Amino acid sequence: MVVELGQDYSPWMFSQYLSELARYRGFRFLVIVDGSAHLVGYVPAEVFRLPGMQSEQDLTSLVFTISAAQIPALLSVPGMISESLRLDSTVADGLSYMNRHRLRSGVVTDTQSRLVGIVDREDLVVQLLLAIGG
Repeated sequence: MVVELGQDYSPWMFSQYLSELARYRGFRFLVIVDGSAHLVGYVPAEVFRLPGMQSEQDLTSLVFTISAAQIPALLSVPGMISESLRLDSTVADGLSYMNRHRLRSGVVTDTQSRLVGIVDREDLVVQLLLAIGG
């Protein structure tokens, strides 16, 4: 799920939607970008599955922080990650990054920190195995 800073999101609707998404295995991140699609930060889905982030009050507070574009407050949200993998990262860089942040997937940005996509650990492992075997 990608949201933009400064947008007027309905706290109730946002928190309901995020709570439902968090129930699904395919949900990976809440990604926050600025108006130019530059990455501000992201919270892995696992954080939303923790008891502390499941309360409607916590999610509502997060929505207000996003809507108010309060970047310092966003960066202090538990589990928030502000760094990303770059398009030119190596497989080793990607695996190291995911290990460091205890992630199954990582957010990928271009050289100007604009969101490009995500990559899964399994994809990187496959690439590593192909490089070793090839």
